[in-house]
Amino acid sequence: MNSDDFEKEVQRRPLRGVPEEWRESILRTALAGSAPGSPAYGQFLDWCRTLLWPYPKAWAGLAAVWVLIIGMHLVARSDSPSPIQFAAQPPSAQWQAAFAEQQALYTELLPRPEVSRIPRPPPAAERPRSERPGRLDLLRSQLLATPADPPVV
Repeated sequence: MNSDDFEKEVQRRPLRGVPEEWRESILRTALAGSAPGSPAYGQFLDWCRTLLWPYPKAWAGLAAVWVLIIGMHLVARSDSPSPIQFAAQPPSAQWQAAFAEQQALYTELLPRPEVSRIPRPPPAAERPRSERPGRLDLLRSQLLATPADPPVV
């Protein structure tokens, strides 16, 4: 039987529904599997017990630390501005005056650096860097040196 013949045969047959007793059995099993007393739920609890039981105090301590970190985070962010908001605020006049005073003290206390004048080398002459003629000059000189008569073939 060819695959095309098989497909045509399947298309000709009407679809049958699932028997009612099968449907009820399938739904009953599915609903029972999602209940807390189901084997899947029990397997999950067994897995959690095997993971957590060897060191219950360590896991409890880790959970307490996480609760403490989250609590401190919530308390700390209540009214304090974020670093971006803090940087966006212009400095106060009092801070600007203190900064200007500090700059004035620095200029009084620190000696001025001595600027030494280093003589600059004289500019290079405007000439080619090498005495060798360029490629184009060489080609021009070869073309001009050839005789005017074309070569005989």
